[in-house]
Amino acid sequence: MKQGRSSACSARLWLAVTSSQVANLNISANVASEYGCNATCYKALSAGLAIDAAAYGALYNEDFYATADNFSASVPGDILKFQPINSDDLSGSVPKGTTAYRLQYTSIDLFGNKVPVTGFVAFPYANRTNVHLFQTVAWAHGTSGVFKGCAPSVMPSLYEYASWSHLIDRGYTVVAIDYAGLGNDNTGHPYVALSAHANDVFYSVAAMSVGYSQGGGTVYSAPAGKYLGTIAQAPGVFMGSTALAASESPKNFTSDVGSSRSVFGELGWALIGVQNIYPNKTVDWIDSTFKKRLELAKKAQACYASMESLATDLNINHIVSLSANTTAEQAQRIISLLDELSAVGVKKSCQPILVVQGLEDVSVLPQVVESAYNATCQAGSEVHLQLYLGLDHDLVIPASAPYFLQRMDDRFDSVATQGGCSRETVEP
Repeated sequence: MKQGRSSACSARLWLAVTSSQVANLNISANVASEYGCNATCYKALSAGLAIDAAAYGALYNEDFYATADNFSASVPGDILKFQPINSDDLSGSVPKGTTAYRLQYTSIDLFGNKVPVTGFVAFPYANRTNVHLFQTVAWAHGTSGVFKGCAPSVMPSLYEYASWSHLIDRGYTVVAIDYAGLGNDNTGHPYVALSAHANDVFYSVAAMSVGYSQGGGTVYSAPAGKYLGTIAQAPGVFMGSTALAASESPKNFTSDVGSSRSVFGELGWALIGVQNIYPNKTVDWIDSTFKKRLELAKKAQACYASMESLATDLNINHIVSLSANTTAEQAQRIISLLDELSAVGVKKSCQPILVVQGLEDVSVLPQVVESAYNATCQAGSEVHLQLYLGLDHDLVIPASAPYFLQRMDDRFDSVATQGGCSRETVEP
């Protein structure tokens, strides 16, 4: 939010005094070695930390992200804190003319307990109808990390990667959540627990919901309620089945930090998420090498690139303890648990669902998404699947933008949908 000269200078001084580095902490080679991170690992980790340090945590303010004093007396949906973001502090591809605020509100977790959640609200300069009422979309972001400093609302770019800016450019107001455990650390981030993330979306604003990757799975599993519909982009669903299928395909294992995804790195997020949800659950089938790397990730408070970099020099023998007699049985249990936490399509949706998916995606696998589509259709939901030929994970957002934005417009303009289920392959 653009402010006057004196207030802008005061805001920058205030941030300099009260903000602190809470993510992607500096790790020396000696400390890394204590966690089994050798020279090859440390080179990758250093590169990952440099990438993340430039993107995450710069706007973190301990006072704002601390749990609000009125939290205990609040009910789900209550706004606890609301604060303007100075436009001078925004960078990257945040659309010019955007007015932004960060907020803290109350949601509920996987077990029905209240949790504080943070996020941001972004207003376009103008909207489609040029009136003072702004049509609003709930945005659920893709994986950013599992620690408090990895929250989109603490990033100068607000984690804009040619993603939610399409909504702003169309004239929609965006309410973007961090998910519980990111930003505010009242609870650990329950990564993979889609229904918990869906609660965070629903209690932020009951509106049209759009999400990508982790957020795609989140909005796909949205609870019953009064909102216009769902657009799930490359949705991370049935993550146990995804991990199992990915482990059987060599093309899914990459080591190019910053440009590709590592399946093992993504497994790390899932395991930390499970530990946050079920702190007493043991994972004895994880090899000691990978366990140490996950502990190093916690020490560094590693976000996206640095978390994935910790697994770039590992193979399956460093991940799974093949010497354990019960490895297969334990691994199957964790795969089943991940699928249970990230399942979609079990119940009929009251709102239409659009799913867009790239056919060359090596992070969210097309065959898993198609299985989710089939289950959703069989449950009696209205669901439409668009498969994009030749596209990987990130590119499906801009490629599908002309279609999904028009679909959003139609939902707000009360244009009737075609009903039923449909599957379409889109070619260039």
